[in-house]
Amino acid sequence: MAEQKKCQVSHSANIISEFLKAGDHCDFCGRHLKEILHLLNSVRAGDAQTDALDVLRKMALKVINLCRCGRGEMVAQEFSFAMQAHRDDFLVHLENKVCPAGQCPKLVPAPCQAACPAGIDIPNYIALVGLGRYQEALALIREDVALPGALGRVCEHPCEKVCRRGQVDRPISICALKRLTYDRAEECSGGALVPPERKYEERVAVVGAGPAGLSAAYFLARRGYGVTVLEAMPEAGGMLAYGIPSYRLPREVLRAEVDYIKAMGVEIKLNTPVAGEQGPGVLIKDGYAAVFLGTGAWQGAIPLPKAQHYDNVLDGVTFLRQVNQELLNGSAGHAPDLSGKQVVVVGGGNVAIDAARVALRLGAAGVKIVYRRTREEMPALSEEIVDAEKEGVEFDFLVNPTSIGSSEGIATQLNFCETP
Repeated sequence: MAEQKKCQVSHSANIISEFLKAGDHCDFCGRHLKEILHLLNSVRAGDAQTDALDVLRKMALKVINLCRCGRGEMVAQEFSFAMQAHRDDFLVHLENKVCPAGQCPKLVPAPCQAACPAGIDIPNYIALVGLGRYQEALALIREDVALPGALGRVCEHPCEKVCRRGQVDRPISICALKRLTYDRAEECSGGALVPPERKYEERVAVVGAGPAGLSAAYFLARRGYGVTVLEAMPEAGGMLAYGIPSYRLPREVLRAEVDYIKAMGVEIKLNTPVAGEQGPGVLIKDGYAAVFLGTGAWQGAIPLPKAQHYDNVLDGVTFLRQVNQELLNGSAGHAPDLSGKQVVVVGGGNVAIDAARVALRLGAAGVKIVYRRTREEMPALSEEIVDAEKEGVEFDFLVNPTSIGSSEGIATQLNFCETP
């Protein structure tokens, strides 16, 4: 049986509490360790301010340096080490008001919130949606994510798999409600956004305007930093713009979210690659206090020998980027001509499903997805698989590609073996 994860905040509080109960300490240690314990209990209750970690560090250092009995110094050193070694655990308690180990009763989230990678306060935003208070619900979602409109359309919603309502009949459509929240709030929004107060002189450079870069810029701006985003492509969004098809994520939604982040005071420079002699080091010389690298994963892979030698063989990431570039630029030349052709897509993830459905939209006569495992084992979203079937995509399961047959430099066949 796997050992349960230990909450370092609770563990630290217990160590200090036991030490104080023993009473074998000097007055100085007793007084200051009681203050530390009181603040730790506030962290466990979700009542502490976000600067509590710095306050705790300074208080522990004072005990270490000024302890007269020596015993309190050892406890303070152990606590100081725990804060350093498990900093993320403390930060999650402070910033997300969540105890990942589930050992702080007031910070144990609902299963849906615990399953959410961003820790969104799902129960409360759904309650606000139920009351028709969409703008308040959106503000709550934006406490944890920078791109709620995009997430409401493309999120893989692991929250729904653990939704308690599923034990009664069916899970709540949490992702769809996030989309509804964003759309309704945007419909009734009024007035210009007031940007956050600039609290710090330092400026931060963010390399890449994809989901990671935009999120970093968003939260830095909220905290009062000046932020400049440098993006190599002519459109912000990264794989949201150049990977996900527009029928899943309309570009006007993505652009509106980018505009929202820009309205917060974030500067976004497009067509500005950071590479070679103009690398991150130059940004530091230009006066940026820090650099966040969010360059993304743009390079696809084809696990077949000599696949790159054939013009009509593409990895899914490159194929989707070419199509989206053509749509974004409003000009022809990037996307391959699939009119009347038969297309085979290898893989079972969301990229494979997107590639297959896009191929149909480009006029392919037929599209078949081949996957080495079963349908139940496909990592793609089940609703995307169903929609692909409805659109006419065929599926072959338990087959694995081994090699490509060609004629005059063109791939003409794909050879398979059956998966045992």
